[in-house]
Amino acid sequence: MSSYRALRFAGRLLIALCPLAAPFLATNAFAEREAGSFGGPGGAPFHGSCSPKALAGVFLWAGKAVDKVEIDCGTLNQNGTVTDVIGDARFHAGGGGGGYGGQFCPPNALVTGMRVWKDHNNMVNSFILRCTSMTDGTNTWTTMQAGGEAIDDPVKILCKKNEIGIGVYGRAGSLIDNIGLLCADNPMMVAAAPPPPVVPEKPIKHTGKAGGEGAAPMPGGVLSCRGGGGMKVTISGQTAVFIAFTPAAQTANATQPGPGECAWPDRLFATNEAHRFALDPSKPNAQLLMDAVRTGGTFQLTAKPIGTFIMVQAIDGVQVVDSTPLSPGPVAAGDAGGGDTPSTPADMGGMPPMQQAGGSCGGGGAAATVVINQPGVDKVNVRSGPGGQVIGVVPEGDTVSVIGPCGATGAAGFTKPKTQQSGGGGGNGWCQISAPVAGCVSSQFLAFGGDVGTNLPGGAAGFAKSKGKPQASATAGFGGSWSANADNVAYSLSLKQNGNGVSGRYQGDDGSAGKINGKVSGNVLRFAWVQMDGTRGSGKFELSGDGQSFEGSYNFGSNPDAVEGSWNGMRQ
Repeated sequence: MSSYRALRFAGRLLIALCPLAAPFLATNAFAEREAGSFGGPGGAPFHGSCSPKALAGVFLWAGKAVDKVEIDCGTLNQNGTVTDVIGDARFHAGGGGGGYGGQFCPPNALVTGMRVWKDHNNMVNSFILRCTSMTDGTNTWTTMQAGGEAIDDPVKILCKKNEIGIGVYGRAGSLIDNIGLLCADNPMMVAAAPPPPVVPEKPIKHTGKAGGEGAAPMPGGVLSCRGGGGMKVTISGQTAVFIAFTPAAQTANATQPGPGECAWPDRLFATNEAHRFALDPSKPNAQLLMDAVRTGGTFQLTAKPIGTFIMVQAIDGVQVVDSTPLSPGPVAAGDAGGGDTPSTPADMGGMPPMQQAGGSCGGGGAAATVVINQPGVDKVNVRSGPGGQVIGVVPEGDTVSVIGPCGATGAAGFTKPKTQQSGGGGGNGWCQISAPVAGCVSSQFLAFGGDVGTNLPGGAAGFAKSKGKPQASATAGFGGSWSANADNVAYSLSLKQNGNGVSGRYQGDDGSAGKINGKVSGNVLRFAWVQMDGTRGSGKFELSGDGQSFEGSYNFGSNPDAVEGSWNGMRQ
């Protein structure tokens, strides 16, 4: 027996011999559901269920294909812990060949999904598992793959919301031909469901659910938080950011939360109440909040619990570490023009507003180029709202992703490397952008499609380039050494660029290592990645204007624009 298997067996034996510290939930067999399977049609059917336990992992034996699987089962308790995790000797599927391995969830997590690959012989050659923490709802994917070369993309099989995995099913002979996931209702969600509300004389708007025995829906309100500590940021697609935190031991009225903590003003978090909040990254002050999370600053959220997370309705009172306020205060009429920052056609020497396609913001979902026609001005400020706080800059010539209108009045504001002019007043409307910085930009300095360089005085190109520090060339900017982070795991990257081709290697603090190969278009690198253990996928990096950092994402498929996790880096 290998040392790994011996340690795992000893750990299971110890857990099995210890009495449970918390009451378990499932006393009867689950009502199971087949969530789907993938592979070929050969072999005989198999069915392996952990019920009344739940699925915590899968043992496997594999060579060039998966030879055999067994299930690893654990008891789900009322407090969200998963105990008594041990293999189920009653079930196995497949033959007797292959080398031993496994896919196992971290402590207090259960399987809620899987990705399955097949080979040229229509046999299952690899799979990985999605694990969901039963204490905070965080999703992670196992990273080890087994088997030979896969064909096509994997098929994703997921339990429904508020379900957990309880087993596997499929078809097998001497090898695993086909494998799928058995799911059932999460008993924690069933147990936490409140009784039907009593209709009062006046309507009462409940704000969400909380855990605990017989707990009523918990109220929302103002959530006070401090960044740093163990706060973990997870990006879900383009429209949601989840941030996990530690519940403070005291209310916010009693004392300020510590690093990585959040607190309600007048109550403590319930036992099974969500410990993560979800926000739309396009909300005002969202970028400031992310900075506070990173630097250990403080912020307040108007939010309400809705099951497995806390929905953010508004972001207020963001401060950096040195207590300098970042959130914009009320903008007076005299400040609407940005003070002595040029923002109107008159202030810009009579330059007319940019011609727009499909409305002042391109109809939404468009790309635009930043165009400025004034000597000494080479960047446009990105603000938290019309006339609001400056939260970033975009260099002239860069492309921005436009979501839609952001407001009707305010000032563009510029970062001026030379002398400033007096001025003020309104702009030509505001557009909300999502990249490279999320915020609001005056629409008069955005050109859509073929409008770049048209209707601008002073030359056919219509650009007034600054004589300041040159911008980084995106086609030559990805080569070098990078310090990166992907979902709170630190990585070192070494990349080489030849023309528009980029290749290199990465090494993670968690022991993962792999290769990257891709091509650059503009300031965006789209690439494929493969780890030494066989796990593979794709992703993209977007280089910053100064070439010193990138923001990016990764996924487990072949579409580099799909987002399943964040991957950002700084040049070393």
